[in-house]
Amino acid sequence: MRRRIPAEIEESVLVLSRRRCCLCFGLNRDLAIKQGQIAHLDGRPDNNDLDNLAFMCLEHHDQYDTRTSQSKGLTAREAKRFRKDLHEVIEKFIDQEQRRTIDLASKSDLSLSQPRGHGDNIHSVYSDSDPRLVVIRDVVIVNRSDRDDVVTLKLWLPLDKEGLLFSPQTKLPSRDIGQVSLLKAVENIPSRKSVSGDLLFSIPRNSIPNISSAFFIITATSQLTGIEHAFNTLDFTEVTKPYPRDIDELNEQLASR
Repeated sequence: MRRRIPAEIEESVLVLSRRRCCLCFGLNRDLAIKQGQIAHLDGRPDNNDLDNLAFMCLEHHDQYDTRTSQSKGLTAREAKRFRKDLHEVIEKFIDQEQRRTIDLASKSDLSLSQPRGHGDNIHSVYSDSDPRLVVIRDVVIVNRSDRDDVVTLKLWLPLDKEGLLFSPQTKLPSRDIGQVSLLKAVENIPSRKSVSGDLLFSIPRNSIPNISSAFFIITATSQLTGIEHAFNTLDFTEVTKPYPRDIDELNEQLASR
């Protein structure tokens, strides 16, 4: 009689295998995540002991369960050996890589700054046209990690409960905004190096009705870690979600650290 696998046992099988099929790995060294099922290695659906269970892809589970006496199919001993080898590889390589990613994400190796300093032409807003223009000058982006990184830059502006993101413009506008050296929306930054320049954003009136902020939020997303960092343009300290919408919220967030 088939008994449902207890939830805690099922969870252990799925977590230990990371949804990798033990037969795919044992036969082909295939470590891809698969759609699959939990197989009873001794063929007894009432034996839900953890040692008797293994995650298999749909194809291999079907093959394993339809063994015949005329052909030498995979044995339970083989499946257990493949399962053991798979778990060791997951622990040694996959989990290590995940821990390394978490370690990278916990370190803020990306920073933005502005050498002009507090209050010195931090940004310019040209609001007499549509679209309006926002220029943030002399931005320095530093990659302090030991690996090259690709960084995506955006401007975050509050709207209702959420906000909108705008990518930097790479073409100069028709109107005069002074001398600028434009940064791109995506910048390649070598290890322990920096890039610098000006950020130009075009903001249509129908997207953001009013631009009246003492500061802006610049997001910088690292391809290396996948983490989105955000910096306020008042003093270029890092901020976290929910991003502050005004000076009071900014001061409150910074004071709570």
